[in-house]
Amino acid sequence: MMRPLSIRQLTLTGLLAALAMALGATGLGFIPVPTPGQALTIMPVPVILAGLIAGPVSGALVGGIFGCFCLLRGFAPPDPIVQILPRLLVGVVAWGVYVRILAFWPGAWRAAAATATVVASLFHTTLVLGLVAWMGYFPLQMAKITWVLHGPLEAGAALLLTLPALTAARHLKICLLPAGLTSPERPC
Repeated sequence: MMRPLSIRQLTLTGLLAALAMALGATGLGFIPVPTPGQALTIMPVPVILAGLIAGPVSGALVGGIFGCFCLLRGFAPPDPIVQILPRLLVGVVAWGVYVRILAFWPGAWRAAAATATVVASLFHTTLVLGLVAWMGYFPLQMAKITWVLHGPLEAGAALLLTLPALTAARHLKICLLPAGLTSPERPC
């Protein structure tokens, strides 16, 4: 049985959802580029932060907002499976990688968060482009070229934005304590 979100998790989810909405509504989360991918995106950052700080459910909720913005902005293809499904999983993947690494190295939160960020960002790019190619919207070769052009850049941008945000969160006593790992009430 799934536990309901705590007040802390709901608050953090709301804040990160608002950040995702602001990035999506202003267009700042989608940096236009003349490639088949249409835009480099930093929209996974609030999704990854939600997964790392508030847990997988929060990551999925914020990811759903990201996916809806992709669908509403008219990115090709206009298919909810391609535009929403991968984004729902980004925060869940970030959380899962983070928790697994911390299980082996409990004190290595920075390395765990950095690895989780890069893996989640690359997962996002790979799954979106894989679905686009698999469903026949892009030729496989175009999806591969787009991955090479976008994947590493988006992962690097996510890393550059996520780690300082997580460090600031820890200084504000907003610990990286994903749901089920430790108690949210425990101080940093």
